Amino acid sequence: LNERFYFQYGAAAERAGHLDQAADLFRKSMELLAKSGAEDGESKAFTAQVYNYLGYMWLENDLNIDEAGELIKTASSLAPESGAIRDSLGWYYFKKQKFEQARRELMESVALMEQPDPVVYDHLAQTYFQLGMKQEALDHLKKALELDAGNEEFTERLKRFEKEEPPVPRPLSEPVAKPE
Repeated sequence: LNERFYFQYGAAAERAGHLDQAADLFRKSMELLAKSGAEDGESKAFTAQVYNYLGYMWLENDLNIDEAGELIKTASSLAPESGAIRDSLGWYYFKKQKFEQARRELMESVALMEQPDPVVYDHLAQTYFQLGMKQEALDHLKKALELDAGNEEFTERLKRFEKEEPPVPRPLSEPVAKPE
């Protein structure tokens, strides 16, 4: 049994809703990776994947937010060109209510992704809404729905964003890019 086995088993446990078991399995994978001491590109990418998976799992379930952020930051340092990890980092900043940092990371995620990802656009929409930028939020949520038309969560959020007013606007430190 190796680090990849424990990672796959952890991912299966997470999908089955067994989050504590999944976390233990991911930690076992991380422990084996650390013991291996491998420094090649493939090992770094896999290590980043494991750290990101556990961190994002916790973020999505509002668990261990600070530890999740540290895991994701480590993953980002190992794989700085990963759009998925940049999305996770942006989502961490969102959870910490650092919305401008979240927006920057999520926009970088969009730029790094080979294929547009509806979850990233949804994360951007939620971030823009919190920044008080309703139209940008609606535009990004519509893009998420173009990419995943059957997503009920996105549809409900779009209806809610259309009806509600966002919090007080916060100033942006740089110009805002439109979705592609």
